[in-house]
Amino acid sequence: MALQSDVLQSCLQEAARAARAALPHCMDAAVAVLQDAELNSMKVAERDELAQAWRLLQDSKVAWSARYSADLLTAFGQCVDSAAAEVRTQHLPKSDPASSHINARSAAPLPGAEMFSLVDDADVTQAIESSRLLQQILPRVEQTLAELDSLMSSAQGLANVRPELNPLRPETFARVLQDIMADSQASSQASSQADAAMLALWIRHLAAPLAQEIQKIYSRVIHLLELAHVQAAHYRVLQTPA
Repeated sequence: MALQSDVLQSCLQEAARAARAALPHCMDAAVAVLQDAELNSMKVAERDELAQAWRLLQDSKVAWSARYSADLLTAFGQCVDSAAAEVRTQHLPKSDPASSHINARSAAPLPGAEMFSLVDDADVTQAIESSRLLQQILPRVEQTLAELDSLMSSAQGLANVRPELNPLRPETFARVLQDIMADSQASSQASSQADAAMLALWIRHLAAPLAQEIQKIYSRVIHLLELAHVQAAHYRVLQTPA
């Protein structure tokens, strides 16, 4: 298990290092497309917005890349902790389902006022762009991700493939990058609507190059796992009623 843990940590560190080197390439690609869009735009306001978008990206490459690597490692660690908890529960005696249901229900918090708070337009826009970002990434990495899921589940000591516990899921890469972009805009003097518009521009033009870089990272990690002779976990077969 110690060797397995070492392999897992090596893979996570390699993924974070590769992401630090990859993000500037993504940003350069986005800058080039934004510059081209600026040159071809016939509207002054639109040109100004596009110019601001690519200039901010260009100026942020070094800072974002360093933070991206560090924040990804933190996010990876949180996912690994969740998977480790799953492994521990696999070895615990099974509890009474009815009792577990009652305990879970009694422990569940009552709905509070915060659950009914209104969501402003900027939050809605960011949620939409987040969904679009994943929609563009997932189809490009789907096949490689399935192989990575099985290997990472085995490296984490899971009996079966648990894709949602793979710390290198595309959602992790996308969420961490979005958080960095959002924090960058939060320090600006622009309105929330302007911030949301800028984030939308960045996400829209970073999606395709980010997907390509994630695909490369997955291939590198798969290679490391194969070199360490990690055997792929199996997908659980659910029995259907006759």
